[in-house]
Amino acid sequence: MGVLSLKVAVISSEDSDARASYRMLLDIIGVPWEEVREIDPTEHMIAIVPEGAGPTPLVIPSIVIGSSLQRYFPSSKRVMERSDLSIAGVKAPIYNVHSAPGEKFEGLPISFHEGNLLVWFDLFRGALKPIKEGSAELMPLIYVYSRLLLKLMSYLCMREGLPLVRKMRWPSGMKCCIPLGMEVRDVGSIKHLLEKRQLAGRVTMFLDREACERASSRDLERISASPVNIGVLLEKGLEGVERLYDRISYLRGGRVGIRVNRALGSFHRMRESLLSLKPLYTSILTINGNMSSMGSPGPIGEHPKEIPVALKEENASYLINMCSMERCVPVIARSRDFLMSIISLDCWISDFEGLISWSEARDLSSVEVRYSGRELEVESNSRAGNLMLEIVSSRELFPREKVKVDGEKGRYLVKIPIGRSRISFSVT
Repeated sequence: MGVLSLKVAVISSEDSDARASYRMLLDIIGVPWEEVREIDPTEHMIAIVPEGAGPTPLVIPSIVIGSSLQRYFPSSKRVMERSDLSIAGVKAPIYNVHSAPGEKFEGLPISFHEGNLLVWFDLFRGALKPIKEGSAELMPLIYVYSRLLLKLMSYLCMREGLPLVRKMRWPSGMKCCIPLGMEVRDVGSIKHLLEKRQLAGRVTMFLDREACERASSRDLERISASPVNIGVLLEKGLEGVERLYDRISYLRGGRVGIRVNRALGSFHRMRESLLSLKPLYTSILTINGNMSSMGSPGPIGEHPKEIPVALKEENASYLINMCSMERCVPVIARSRDFLMSIISLDCWISDFEGLISWSEARDLSSVEVRYSGRELEVESNSRAGNLMLEIVSSRELFPREKVKVDGEKGRYLVKIPIGRSRISFSVT
C-alpha cells in the first residue's frame, strides 16, 4: 500500500449545533481530523457522518450517526425521542433514537453493517446537554460521548489494521484535570495562603469587591507580590465591575479571570459586560443558576474562553468517580483543609490560568501521521509541556529513535518534546 496521511474525515453538517459539538468533541479526543464535503481514501482512514451531513459515497469505513442513517440506510427508522445508556459507567441520556440494520455492537444501540458502525442516536445534537442526577446537573454529555466516540474510532482502526494517534487531554496522560479556586471575602484571612509557593500554579484566589475595599495597604502588597494567581469574584451585581476588574488586574500586572457564582440579572447583559472587559477567562453559572451544575462547555463568546462553572465544596462528593474519563472538573474550595485535600489527589491540579494556558498550547500543537503499512511516522510541533500521545494499534510498534514508549501491543504512550520532532516506528 502507498503512504496514507492518517486523518479522520468529518462530513460537514448543515446543523450548526452538530458542527459546534463535533468540533469540540474531536478536539477533546485529540485525533488529527478535518471537516470535508467528500471523503478522500488517500488522505482519510475513517469517516464520521454526523447528523445533517451532506450526501457523499461511503468509500472508507465510516461511523454514521443518528438521523443521517436514513439517508444511507433506508431501512433505518426513528423509534423514540429519548432513552438512557450506560457509557463508561455513567448513566447518560440519548436522543432521537433510531433502529438500523446490522449486528449489534457490544450490546449498545449501535450496529456493525457493511464495514461501518451505525450509531442509532444523535451523538452530536445532544452532546452539549447536561447529565442530571435528581435536580442537580453533573456535567455535559460531551465528556461521556467523547469516550464512546473514541471507542468506536479505535474499533474501526483496529479492525482495519490502521493505527489511531491522538493527543491526550491532560499533561503526562493524566485522566482528569481539576482547576482549583477559592472564593475570598477577607484578604486578611488568607494572607498565609497567598505566600505559599506550593500553591503557585495550583489555585486561583477569587476576590470580591468587599475584600478589595477592606484590604489594607499591606494586604494589597501581598496580593501584588503573591505567587498564587488572583481573579475577580462577582456575586452581588455588575455595578462597579469595571473598577473592581481594573484594580485587581493592575495589582497583578495584566489581565485576570472572572468568576460569577450567582445569577446577575439578564444573561445577555452579563455576557456583554464581561466580554467588554476582555478578561483572561470567565467561569460562569449556567443560565438556570443551579449551583451544583458544571454548566455547558460552550463559550459565551469566541474570546474569552469559558471554564465550566465550578463545583462548590459541599457538592464535591461527586469527585469520587471523576477519573473514569478525561474530563475537566473545576472545584471551588472554602477551607484550607479541603483545598489541601484536593491538591493531594492523583489528578492534574492547576489554577484556572494554567488550565487555559495549557489547553491553548495543546490545541496549537500539531500532529501529522503517515503510515505505509510497514512504517508509522509521527511528526509533531508541540507547544505544550508534558504532552503525551496515545497510539492504538492492532500491530506491534517498535520505535526507531531513542524515545521512551510505555504500554504494550494495542496501546502505546509516547511523550513528545516541546518544539518540532519526528518519531518513526517499524510495524510488524
